[in-house]
Amino acid sequence: MVFDFIPSLVDPVFNNLLVFKPVVSLFIFSTILTAIIFFINKLLVNQKDVKRIKENLTNVKEKLSKAQKEGNKDDIKNLLNEMTTVNNEYFKQTFKMLIVSMVVLLVLFPWANTKFGDVTVVTHPFISFISILPLLNLIPNWLVWYILTSIGVSWLLRKFVGE
Repeated sequence: MVFDFIPSLVDPVFNNLLVFKPVVSLFIFSTILTAIIFFINKLLVNQKDVKRIKENLTNVKEKLSKAQKEGNKDDIKNLLNEMTTVNNEYFKQTFKMLIVSMVVLLVLFPWANTKFGDVTVVTHPFISFISILPLLNLIPNWLVWYILTSIGVSWLLRKFVGE
């Protein structure tokens, strides 16, 4: 596979986590990875611009709703064009973060898969339910735990930073 060399590059950094139980190791790994992505996001994306764009989008949606109620087709067409422009602006702001996140994940996920791929990291009724659903049973146990952990950690980081 293309990324077979990556786990050996990441081993010196994250191998010390393996002294803990898999659930704790993966929790720490997920926390570190989520924090890295969160703070890279803070550095790369101009938060003021994103906030301005979101406010602009909200205003356009309100105007569009009003125009639709009034049945003004010309305003609806203009507002839909404006909404497309605003959405494109938002996409440009967030796309660079998406690329950086994907690079970070592509570098670090192969390591996690080699270390936790065959291990049942955590058992929970929710995770057991996922494993019986078609196609979702292909998701490794460690990845479900990573996702659940990263959701919680990112929520805490946003609360801590004040977003």
